[in-house]
Amino acid sequence: MSQTLSDAFARNLIARELYCRLPIDSEKKTISGPIEERIENLKEPLANLQNLIDTLRPQLSEERRIEINHTNEAILFCAEHTLIKYLGLAEKLIKENFPTVRKISFSVEDDPETFDKWVVADIEVYGEIDQVIAWEDEFVKEWVATVPYPERNMIRLSCDII
Repeated sequence: MSQTLSDAFARNLIARELYCRLPIDSEKKTISGPIEERIENLKEPLANLQNLIDTLRPQLSEERRIEINHTNEAILFCAEHTLIKYLGLAEKLIKENFPTVRKISFSVEDDPETFDKWVVADIEVYGEIDQVIAWEDEFVKEWVATVPYPERNMIRLSCDII
């Protein structure tokens, strides 16, 4: 679905809620009260609907564009520690579990005190905090079930919620 069609879809949802047929009597009152009250009562549900549409809009577009960056250091680190296949798996699981992800950046981080190194997958994801936490929980379940211990600790996830 193109961006134009997803915008039309969003407008159609809002229009259905705003312009639903209201029985009007001669005093311009509906069964539930004056029209102004009905419009005032719709403000919060419409705001919630708009937030939902904004969250779902990336999913409605036909083509999800995800920017993926791998630093040379991350690729070399993964090659040195035989993690290349797990790097690809991490990318795949991120795409599957975070439907609104827009950017994935793989880089190497280290702890100067312990001299440990690992690859971090920094992702930019759109959504509400609770929703992103639920997606992260699903990602972690699949990651832990698929990748053996020493390797799964060498590729880590970091989420930037937008």
